[in-house]
Amino acid sequence: MSSVNSKVILQGLMVDISEGNVLDVLKGQDVIVDAVDNIKTRFVLQKAAEELNIPLVHGAIGCWYGRIITVLPGEKTLNKIYKKDGDHLSRNFIFIFPDNSCFIIK
Repeated sequence: MSSVNSKVILQGLMVDISEGNVLDVLKGQDVIVDAVDNIKTRFVLQKAAEELNIPLVHGAIGCWYGRIITVLPGEKTLNKIYKKDGDHLSRNFIFIFPDNSCFIIK
Protein backbone atom coordinates (compact mmCIF):
# COMPACT_ATOMS: atom_id res chain seq x y z
CA MET A 1 0.00 0.00 0.00
CA SER A 2 2.84 2.41 0.73
CA SER A 3 3.96 2.18 -2.90
CA VAL A 4 0.54 3.50 -3.95
CA ASN A 5 0.23 6.15 -1.21
CA SER A 6 3.02 6.63 1.30
CA LYS A 7 0.70 8.57 3.62
CA VAL A 8 -1.51 5.53 4.24
CA ILE A 9 -0.62 3.57 7.35
CA LEU A 10 -2.10 0.10 7.69
CA GLN A 11 -2.46 -1.27 11.18
CA GLY A 12 -3.46 -4.90 11.52
CA LEU A 13 -4.67 -5.91 14.96
CA MET A 14 -4.87 -9.38 16.49
CA VAL A 15 -7.56 -8.58 19.06
CA ASP A 16 -10.71 -10.35 20.15
CA ILE A 17 -13.27 -7.62 19.47
CA SER A 18 -16.11 -7.36 21.96
CA GLU A 19 -18.70 -4.79 22.97
CA GLY A 20 -16.47 -4.06 25.97
CA ASN A 21 -13.31 -3.12 24.05
CA VAL A 22 -14.37 -2.17 20.52
CA LEU A 23 -14.53 1.60 21.06
CA ASP A 24 -11.10 1.70 22.71
CA VAL A 25 -9.57 -0.45 19.96
CA LEU A 26 -11.00 1.55 17.05
CA LYS A 27 -10.93 5.09 18.43
CA GLY A 28 -8.83 7.42 16.26
CA GLN A 29 -8.93 5.25 13.12
CA ASP A 30 -10.00 6.58 9.72
CA VAL A 31 -11.64 3.41 8.39
CA ILE A 32 -12.50 -0.07 9.69
CA VAL A 33 -12.05 -3.15 7.51
CA ASP A 34 -14.24 -6.07 8.60
CA ALA A 35 -12.34 -9.32 8.14
CA VAL A 36 -14.09 -11.23 10.92
CA ASP A 37 -15.64 -14.67 10.69
CA ASN A 38 -18.97 -14.20 12.46
CA ILE A 39 -22.08 -12.10 12.16
CA LYS A 40 -22.29 -11.05 15.82
CA THR A 41 -18.89 -9.32 15.66
CA ARG A 42 -19.87 -7.62 12.40
CA PHE A 43 -22.80 -5.99 14.18
CA VAL A 44 -20.47 -4.91 17.01
CA LEU A 45 -18.16 -3.31 14.42
CA GLN A 46 -21.04 -1.59 12.62
CA LYS A 47 -22.36 -0.11 15.88
CA ALA A 48 -18.89 1.11 16.89
CA ALA A 49 -18.25 2.55 13.43
CA GLU A 50 -21.46 4.53 13.70
CA GLU A 51 -20.68 5.78 17.22
CA LEU A 52 -17.15 6.81 16.15
CA ASN A 53 -18.38 8.23 12.80
CA ILE A 54 -15.97 5.96 10.87
CA PRO A 55 -16.76 4.12 7.59
CA LEU A 56 -16.81 0.32 7.78
CA VAL A 57 -15.69 -1.80 4.82
CA HIS A 58 -17.51 -5.14 5.08
CA GLY A 59 -16.34 -8.19 3.17
CA ALA A 60 -17.73 -11.70 3.21
CA ILE A 61 -17.72 -14.88 1.21
CA GLY A 62 -20.14 -17.76 1.01
CA CYS A 63 -19.78 -20.78 -1.20
CA TRP A 64 -18.64 -19.42 -4.58
CA TYR A 65 -19.78 -15.84 -4.00
CA GLY A 66 -18.19 -12.86 -2.30
CA ARG A 67 -19.19 -9.31 -1.55
CA ILE A 68 -17.62 -6.08 -0.40
CA ILE A 69 -19.71 -3.19 0.86
CA THR A 70 -18.89 0.20 2.35
CA VAL A 71 -21.10 0.98 5.34
CA LEU A 72 -21.18 4.71 6.05
CA PRO A 73 -22.15 5.90 9.54
CA GLY A 74 -25.93 5.86 9.93
CA GLU A 75 -26.65 3.51 7.03
CA LYS A 76 -26.85 0.26 9.04
CA THR A 77 -26.33 -1.70 5.82
CA LEU A 78 -25.55 -4.94 7.66
CA ASN A 79 -29.11 -4.90 9.04
CA LYS A 80 -30.30 -5.23 5.44
CA ILE A 81 -28.01 -8.19 4.76
CA TYR A 82 -28.33 -10.03 8.06
CA LYS A 83 -31.47 -9.97 10.16
CA LYS A 84 -31.69 -10.34 13.91
CA ASP A 85 -34.21 -12.84 15.24
CA GLY A 86 -34.00 -12.25 18.98
CA ASP A 87 -30.56 -13.40 20.06
CA HIS A 88 -30.34 -15.70 17.02
CA LEU A 89 -28.89 -14.19 13.86
CA SER A 90 -30.03 -15.59 10.55
CA ARG A 91 -28.82 -14.74 7.06
CA ASN A 92 -30.63 -13.26 4.14
CA PHE A 93 -29.27 -14.52 0.86
CA ILE A 94 -28.49 -11.90 -1.76
CA PHE A 95 -27.85 -12.97 -5.33
CA ILE A 96 -26.09 -10.46 -7.57
CA PHE A 97 -25.91 -11.12 -11.30
CA PRO A 98 -23.40 -9.85 -13.90
CA ASP A 99 -25.81 -7.11 -15.03
CA ASN A 100 -25.86 -5.85 -11.38
CA SER A 101 -29.46 -6.96 -10.85
CA CYS A 102 -30.06 -8.75 -7.58
CA PHE A 103 -32.70 -10.32 -5.39
CA ILE A 104 -32.92 -11.24 -1.71
CA ILE A 105 -34.27 -14.46 -0.24
CA LYS A 106 -35.32 -14.17 3.39
